[in-house]
Amino acid sequence: MNWKICAVCVGLALSGWNVGAIAQQATPPGRHIPAEAQKAILEFPGNGSVTLNGKPIRLSAAVQIRGTNNLIVLSESLQGKYLVRALLDNAGALHRAWIIDGNP
Repeated sequence: MNWKICAVCVGLALSGWNVGAIAQQATPPGRHIPAEAQKAILEFPGNGSVTLNGKPIRLSAAVQIRGTNNLIVLSESLQGKYLVRALLDNAGALHRAWIIDGNP
């Protein structure tokens, strides 16, 4: 890790600045969703399974699910149905998803 960045973070922490709030404000203003990402209904019934358009689907090892604020959310924290734009990997597992709406 770059020692200059570390020194700046320590300095901000000691001065009372909320470094986490600064990092969240630095997110890009727009969401960059690839054109090939298909609209779908992603459902988390709460039993550890996931369905995409009503069909069971596996999550890839490197799955990224982004909330409406474009931050990554953990699949374990989601329950219910979501309107998403989704990309699958070569094995047919969910690789990327961008949540558009929580109530499809």
